[in-house]
Amino acid sequence: VLSELELVSVTPAIQAQRQLAVETGALGFNVSRRASEVTGLQAGDVIIQINQAEIRTANEAKRALDYYWRGAVEMIFVRGRTTYRSPPFRIR
Repeated sequence: VLSELELVSVTPAIQAQRQLAVETGALGFNVSRRASEVTGLQAGDVIIQINQAEIRTANEAKRALDYYWRGAVEMIFVRGRTTYRSPPFRIR
């Protein structure tokens, strides 16, 4: 699933261009159908938390997903102006 998520860090320019409700996080730039089915994430969503880790950049999201690869993962992400919690999933 990780290889099917292309994440980019939210910058002031990206926030302005996409009119994002958040200033930091990992933007799902390209999300495969399979990754979307597993995580609930869609292209354009911004990951702001993975398990208990606050996510401010794409690199932080990748590190957190690498760290939790053996266990259950839950993400909190923003879509538009609404915050969502993913169903628990395993990365394997």
